[in-house]
Amino acid sequence: MKRPRTHRLTKYIKVLGKQNSCNTYAACIACFEKLEGDELSRNTFTNKKLQVKNHLKNCPHFREKIGNQEELDDIINLTDNEMEEKIYQKRQKVDNEFGKNDEKVLKYLKSLQYNFKIPKFKSIEETGSVKSFRSFASSTSSTRNFNSKNTIKNNLIRTPTKSEIPKFERLLLRMSVANGFSFQWIDHPATLELFEFLNPHLILPNRKALSNRILTRETENVNTLRNDKLINDKVGVVLAFDGWKNILNQHIFGSLFISSSGEILIWDASDISSECERLIEIIPKITGLIQETKRLGIKLNAIVSDSAPAYAAARRRLRLEYAEIVFLPCFAHQCQLAIGDIFKESPILKTASSKAIKIASYFKNANNSYFIGDELYLNSELCQILLDNDWWEKIELLQDILLPYCGVLNKLQCDKARLYEVLHALGYFCQFWKQFPDSDLGNQMIDRLEKRWSQWEQPLFLLSFALHPKYRFAYFNSDLNNLSFTSLGRYLTYYYKAWFKKRPLRLLLEFEDFRQKVEPFNNETFEQFGEDAFKFWGYVEGDYKELAAVALKIFGMCVNAASVERMWSSMGFLHTVRRNRLKNEKILAMSQLRASINFSLREKELQQSQIQFLDSNALPMETDSEVFTPNSNIEEEEEDIEDNTIVTPEHWEQELGEWEEMLIEEGLAQLEEEEELRSNSDNNMKGDLLSEYIHPAINKKAKWELKSLFSSSLNAPNYLNIESNE
Repeated sequence: MKRPRTHRLTKYIKVLGKQNSCNTYAACIACFEKLEGDELSRNTFTNKKLQVKNHLKNCPHFREKIGNQEELDDIINLTDNEMEEKIYQKRQKVDNEFGKNDEKVLKYLKSLQYNFKIPKFKSIEETGSVKSFRSFASSTSSTRNFNSKNTIKNNLIRTPTKSEIPKFERLLLRMSVANGFSFQWIDHPATLELFEFLNPHLILPNRKALSNRILTRETENVNTLRNDKLINDKVGVVLAFDGWKNILNQHIFGSLFISSSGEILIWDASDISSECERLIEIIPKITGLIQETKRLGIKLNAIVSDSAPAYAAARRRLRLEYAEIVFLPCFAHQCQLAIGDIFKESPILKTASSKAIKIASYFKNANNSYFIGDELYLNSELCQILLDNDWWEKIELLQDILLPYCGVLNKLQCDKARLYEVLHALGYFCQFWKQFPDSDLGNQMIDRLEKRWSQWEQPLFLLSFALHPKYRFAYFNSDLNNLSFTSLGRYLTYYYKAWFKKRPLRLLLEFEDFRQKVEPFNNETFEQFGEDAFKFWGYVEGDYKELAAVALKIFGMCVNAASVERMWSSMGFLHTVRRNRLKNEKILAMSQLRASINFSLREKELQQSQIQFLDSNALPMETDSEVFTPNSNIEEEEEDIEDNTIVTPEHWEQELGEWEEMLIEEGLAQLEEEEELRSNSDNNMKGDLLSEYIHPAINKKAKWELKSLFSSSLNAPNYLNIESNE
């Protein structure tokens, strides 16, 4: 019986049948899982190594399944060494046979030494090998040692194959970008000397090849993979954008996408120095991005930007024109502005904070000497501050205020921050200020929170709470007449029509099953998902298609533009004073590659952590040991790029001034919005499906007071860990 045709790529394909008397035809496992019928037939190929390799190299489904270009290259290029593997196995067999012969020769020589009593004869152990009996195979032995896969000499000295050269160049580029090396390092004599020592057969590309041909090729691969991920995201993605000034004071407008799973995919960064950042320039840029996503077939769920006046005005204009897209402010930026509100409303806390900065900066400055012998000597101004008990009370009070705010800010800056987390934080802040000892300051801060809350699309946040199996209606105030499953059902219907452009058939029936906790909406089922609402709704989607479709969009929306700031940090890491001649296009390409590298490294670490967690035989993880330490230096690098630590009182005053400017700009934007609402009497949505609706962001009936929205049972979010701080 003839053996089936196998090779190293067999595990990546699915044999579908016989093509002729000699060959079979197959499809790759990714195509087999995704395609059906005629479409699958068009993607079949002959089950031969070359044809399989060519298909896997060009198949977008297989590239998406593998996840990154590096692993794909490993799979494809590994097949080029099959003949070497066969030769290696044959030589290994010869080695074993020679080993047996060595033992026989050793026994024979020892018997000669014993029988003939030859005193000067040296044993095999002393000579180390039986070279006299194997001299005829010396050339074979040296070749075998040279080609042995497990020797350092083979890995360092052997000549790379033609298919390995692109991978070698790719690794050189990734190393350069990840570490922020100037491309000139590749031409430096010290670099050439190192690689000459490692392997004289390696030919390094020069600086121009690395920065042009190799970078262009790698960027094209990254962008192809990025587009595939965006197009294949069934739930939809979020677009975030912001502005930045680089080392040359050029004004850069950057945009990126955040997938429903939280992956950052950098899109573009263009120089707009010749333009003013006004509404008339911003709207065409946003509409251009929207049209580009439609052209590529990308599902765009939401657009997030900060609260700059031009961006806020653009949100107001475009949300009526694009009802299928949710326009959100960056809620990490909103939390920063809420912290600024504290110092604006309380001059006493502002003064106390300035004094604290003055004390900290004095002790932090290494040039200040304050110990003479064992005694502490300070100037009179610092002594007055430190001996003031009232100041210490104000500092402790400020700490109690800022700790929860900073904890929420850290959470909302994450790529997986979601709408329900914003509402939970806002509700907790309201409860916090209700119980604050200074009732005047508490009421002023609640008014500030109410003003922010009134500008947001409130039904969307309420639905994110109600559709979360952990929250539902448990923390809402039961005395509110205009908040119930029935009232939210109206907005649930609106979002289904707006997002999917059709009328629902079973949406409210499915919503009723969710309200009654019909399985799988019971607590026991949800607990198995580790409180991950997005994964839970993905699980129930098969039986509750309409309700799950809305819930997945809501729980797949990232609520911040902090990723754009991280993109600026990455570009600043690469575009330094010493590298100021780099063009913006090249900086963007390197930033895209660096983001891809960091994401793949974090993904590998996550997989490793999951494997260690699932392996019952794994040793306990020691966080203080050097054996396993998460690769945290990826984020540490970006923290070192732009150190915003406040070190002087003047710096702190500057920060407070910038806060006040942003609050003034936000106030002007809110006044403009109110004026626009008064001047536009017709706020109904366009289209047959939505003509009966007013947009939820401006509908006066879709507004709730924050201070009466939640019951007293609402606790602090778990990530704040308030008890431990106390």
